[in-house]
Amino acid sequence: MGGERLENVFKPEIGFGLLGDFGHCLCCEYKDADFETVTDMLEHLSKTNRFTLTVQFLSSKEKEDMNNLFVKFKQSLGDRDGAVLESLQKTYDVKL
Repeated sequence: MGGERLENVFKPEIGFGLLGDFGHCLCCEYKDADFETVTDMLEHLSKTNRFTLTVQFLSSKEKEDMNNLFVKFKQSLGDRDGAVLESLQKTYDVKL
């Protein structure tokens, strides 16, 4: 579906629980080759209305899934520019 399309679909807001569900699915199914696609999705989702509020209301399990996803990102970063990852880490309030 792509990040831009997701942003358009969820522009009014990404409902509570959905962001956590996205994080869980992405964490469970993440492969190194998905790095650009997944970071693009996360970047576009962060541009939806009320995103910051949604992040604040993630459950502890949802935060754990998001943290685990970012651990996988770091492991697969390789020679890619880490600036995007650092920016997303702050946006999603991930503390590693």
